[in-house]
Amino acid sequence: MNILMIHYLLLLYIKAILQLGEKEILIKSDRGGDFRLKSSRGSRPMTRQMDRDEIARLDKQSYILQYKELLRELQISTWKLLLNDAGKPVYGYAFKKELRSVNPFSPTHKDRTKRIAKEISSMHNSLPLNASNAIFVCMDETRCDMLKVLISGPDDTPYQNGLFEFDVFFPVNYPQQPPKCSFLTTGSGNVRFNPNLYNDGKICLSILGTWEGRPEEKWNPLCSLLQVLISIQGLIFVHQPYFNEPGYEKSQGTPKGDESSRRYNLQIENATLVYAIYEQWKNGPIYFRDIIKRHFWAKRESVLKQAENWLQTMVDEIRNNSNPLKKNGEGNIKCWGIVWRRSLKNKFLIDIDILLKCDDYIKNLICIVIMTRQTVRKLVEAFP
Repeated sequence: MNILMIHYLLLLYIKAILQLGEKEILIKSDRGGDFRLKSSRGSRPMTRQMDRDEIARLDKQSYILQYKELLRELQISTWKLLLNDAGKPVYGYAFKKELRSVNPFSPTHKDRTKRIAKEISSMHNSLPLNASNAIFVCMDETRCDMLKVLISGPDDTPYQNGLFEFDVFFPVNYPQQPPKCSFLTTGSGNVRFNPNLYNDGKICLSILGTWEGRPEEKWNPLCSLLQVLISIQGLIFVHQPYFNEPGYEKSQGTPKGDESSRRYNLQIENATLVYAIYEQWKNGPIYFRDIIKRHFWAKRESVLKQAENWLQTMVDEIRNNSNPLKKNGEGNIKCWGIVWRRSLKNKFLIDIDILLKCDDYIKNLICIVIMTRQTVRKLVEAFP
């Protein structure tokens, strides 16, 4: 059975799974209690008198409202992130040393604490909460200067539907200096999601003081954490992240530049499916567990369609790329975390002789398709 036949059968399976009737879905909450809601399919009778555009518009409105209803109460939350006695983080935290060096209850830090509390309080009405993009904040129960942040990838970008985690700490001289931020969704240091996001957690952004910029782009005491988070979502999680690399913007609009951007996006889309969607769903942090469950439940059909479209793109890429780019750096699609030398014949029912005749570029593409097919299957099994 060849790749395209397996792909076709998989799509039939996905469509069968997604034929949800009108039923009540129960989402278990880690904070206690259950959250019940109706399936989005079958919840509104679609009569023949309604045209397709009207049906689509009503479904979209219902979907947007449902997402907000599901997640509004969780947008800013608290969790026991620190051990009460030792003051050490219960979970991994990028700024442990800085955390231990600051006593938030010291009278000398009174103004700092007030400023932080005021900012967090104002976020209740300021953080974006849409199906297309959202930001969630989790604060330690006893210290408001220690935060965990979850940012959803905006629609129409290679980060779509993914959930990306950050650590945030307010330094001792805040707001004279910007907050410290570290990126955590790196596939254990194996993935670099953007030229501005390093796999060691570093974030290059003018407002954080980690990148050069015009004076108006840099941090000043009137800036806020909200501005930092909006900047990350709006300036880093973009439609064409390839051009965030310094100097690459000069090639934007040229055949070579646009092709390099397209191939870069294919890598990011795959990493999003594997690390920001599937891994978050299966192994996401407990303090964001309710958010992750509700986010992916609300967007389940969009996620499956996203994986399906990416898989089809890669199948087409393999089929049409008779003269692929060789090992010349930016054009070569690489396969994060996937070692093609594994025994593919036994695991994936693909003729190993075919793989041996392909060049490295095609081998990598096939590996990505295999990995994504597995991810799609697991997503189908995971969702209600």
